[in-house]
Amino acid sequence: MEGSINLGQCAVRSWWIFALICVWYCAGAQGTVTYIVSPVLDQSEHLVALKVQMNLMGDADGETQLRLPNVFGSANHLYRCFSRLRSESGHPILLSTDSLDVLVKHDANDSISISYEVCQDWEGVVPSTILAFRPWINAAAFHILGVGLFIAPYANRGYRVSVQWQGFPPNWLLHNSYGTMQMAQTWNADDARWMESVFIGGTGWRLLETKVADQPIYLAIRGDGWAFSDTAVLFLLNQTVAYQRFFWKDYAVPYYTVTIMPMKAPEGYTSYLGTGLIHSFAVFATPVTGFKLSDLARLFHHELMHDWIGVKIRNGGQPNDMQLAWFSEGFTEYFSYLNQLSCGSLDTNTFIIAINERFFKGLWESKVAEQPNSYISANFFKHRDANELPYLRGFVFAYHLDRLIEQKSQNRHGLHDVLLEFLNYYYKENRDVLTGFEHFLSVLTKETGQNIKKMHEDYITNGKLIPSNQLLPMRGFSISVNGKGQPRMGLKQ
Repeated sequence: MEGSINLGQCAVRSWWIFALICVWYCAGAQGTVTYIVSPVLDQSEHLVALKVQMNLMGDADGETQLRLPNVFGSANHLYRCFSRLRSESGHPILLSTDSLDVLVKHDANDSISISYEVCQDWEGVVPSTILAFRPWINAAAFHILGVGLFIAPYANRGYRVSVQWQGFPPNWLLHNSYGTMQMAQTWNADDARWMESVFIGGTGWRLLETKVADQPIYLAIRGDGWAFSDTAVLFLLNQTVAYQRFFWKDYAVPYYTVTIMPMKAPEGYTSYLGTGLIHSFAVFATPVTGFKLSDLARLFHHELMHDWIGVKIRNGGQPNDMQLAWFSEGFTEYFSYLNQLSCGSLDTNTFIIAINERFFKGLWESKVAEQPNSYISANFFKHRDANELPYLRGFVFAYHLDRLIEQKSQNRHGLHDVLLEFLNYYYKENRDVLTGFEHFLSVLTKETGQNIKKMHEDYITNGKLIPSNQLLPMRGFSISVNGKGQPRMGLKQ
């Protein structure tokens, strides 16, 4: 096909079926890829879609491959939000019905240009938990993750991204993970991770700013009925960012954005979720009195921790690859709770209750407690029990390692110090935990004096429970085993 290709009708249906593929890492693109984003308005001047024109230099072999988006977290078939794909430069476009690949044919090193539209492919104005990561486009506002907005080139090397915003009403807010109110933005893309970002615009957004170490922190929130004020959230965000950067001894973050969007939940229930992104994270929550500032504190600490565990300490693999979720989610959860205790977001009694009820009791009484790690990889996005398991298992494993390191070092070191070493090691180019797991095991073996490879095989790969009587107490706390064989934390007498 060439010229114009209709991928869908901006509704709940799609006329194309594609394979399950997420991100590119293969051959070809270099230089600058430019995206020109403009609004598509109906006769009533209501926003119905975003039009994107993508300009880049074609590959030297006369064939340039592009990749349609498909999966991010619980959002599947993201290509259904794309329509009116066409060549603006007159080059033929070839698209296979069993692939997400778009092939553009051209002369060697030609400049090519394609355009397409992105729309909301579900009915309604407030997303549910299942729809939260899909594009949201209202009459005068939008909230879209980068993975649902951009078609990308295959790339085996870094390139430069340029995004230009054209034709938007002058009173509209335009803000994203890369800055605010700029008609043209550019940044370097080392790999696919730049698309893990958030883009918002329109009216109804309230944008607040604070600073940590002279670097801007933005809060973009919309909706009414929240059980807290915008300024209270901004103060909490400032406190959390400041503590996390102190914790990691890392202030090399030029800016940071948090978006908060209303979300539907069954009547009488409170739901909230968040996703960590580049220089940002997105929060979706039910704006009722049940969603408290303390819930936001837990969410902030967890998601901000992902800037390091999962982003700078790279996991490796595809974004939806959950074989290391015990580390990226479990270790993140462990240190987010420790940091909440340290900075005063949690009092001691609440901390003890959380450890005992959510993590110790939650893991030991889980009906999937001893399922192997392969069960998590296969079912993380399908079943609630599989989704929760790596948080619990990884938390308890991190707790155990922390105590072993403290014991061997006579409290001079802890797992925190090991994470700082991991940050220094895995943040270097072409390193990640998945492909460099031997280093991960080697460092922990040295710091604990234990056979961590065997522990990992037993407690993570095979899913066995760590024997309760082997868990040591945290400083200032006690630990015991109850009649059900579960570990229980208490205050040291």
